[in-house]
Amino acid sequence: MSRASGKVALVTGGASGIGRASTIEFAKQGFSIVVADIDEQGAEETCNSIQTEVCATAVPIKVNVSQEDDVKAFVETIRTRFGKEGSIVITSSTAGLQGMPEFAAYSCSKHALVGLMRSTAAEYAGRIPVNCINPATTDTPMVARFAQQWPDWQAETNASCPIGRIATAQEIAETAVWVATRATFMTGQTLVLDGGSMCS
Repeated sequence: MSRASGKVALVTGGASGIGRASTIEFAKQGFSIVVADIDEQGAEETCNSIQTEVCATAVPIKVNVSQEDDVKAFVETIRTRFGKEGSIVITSSTAGLQGMPEFAAYSCSKHALVGLMRSTAAEYAGRIPVNCINPATTDTPMVARFAQQWPDWQAETNASCPIGRIATAQEIAETAVWVATRATFMTGQTLVLDGGSMCS
């Protein structure tokens, strides 16, 4: 993949997990990074990691995406400093493509992201490609906390996946970078990253 000189990657939720891994992968490809998160300390730590490990420019911005005024101010800041987006990649989940017993609220939120992606892709077709990646269970701090509460869950989850393990955050991040930089004719699509779990 060629390095993206002069381009900027804006990553919301970049303070940890898949978001943090994505910032690092984009930085490796020559992007300057904006790390947006409600967790200001985590965003700053991500920026420090990028600057130390990749020697790339990284700027933290605190934003609460559940608050409309926060989002409006954030978007205006991005427009002023960096201009418009060239590609949008939304991270949803396989829970956004199927039911998830006992986790209805989580599943609904992930289905909503898929709907947002499809509507936005149709609205901006020919101008901005909009796609969605849908990972299954991924090795992140959130999943690690979940596994601590239910010790048998990790082994059961690994066993339920045809390839015998969950995804790494880097594997998901690498796909996000590919979609954003190489999939130029693709828009309105969901990419399932589940190790084959939805095949059966």
